[in-house]
Amino acid sequence: MKPQIKRMDNKLRKLVQDRDKICQKCSHDGSFYPLEVHHAYKRDKFGTRWMIAACILLCKKCHNWAEVHPKDFKEWWLDRVGEEKAEIMRLESERLKVDLDEIERGLRYE
Repeated sequence: MKPQIKRMDNKLRKLVQDRDKICQKCSHDGSFYPLEVHHAYKRDKFGTRWMIAACILLCKKCHNWAEVHPKDFKEWWLDRVGEEKAEIMRLESERLKVDLDEIERGLRYE
């Protein structure tokens, strides 16, 4: 993995953890199940990989649920963010070319 991508992933993780603080599905504080960042769109989609709004903090148990039950997660996600915002993010995830330097400069709270 490129050092820039790793650095950006780490920064995103910290920003999402600072923003959410607890599991956004079950409100677990991470004392039993570790807290993990879940990407609503696949990480290989660079258009949304570092979009803070497209990430959410989940405990390991809820993160596993999201991975094993993607349709249920999508329904839950749509209820949470709204269909219009989700569609904008989905379209952004389809971008084929991204400027990593520009994304890294803009990686901050929204």
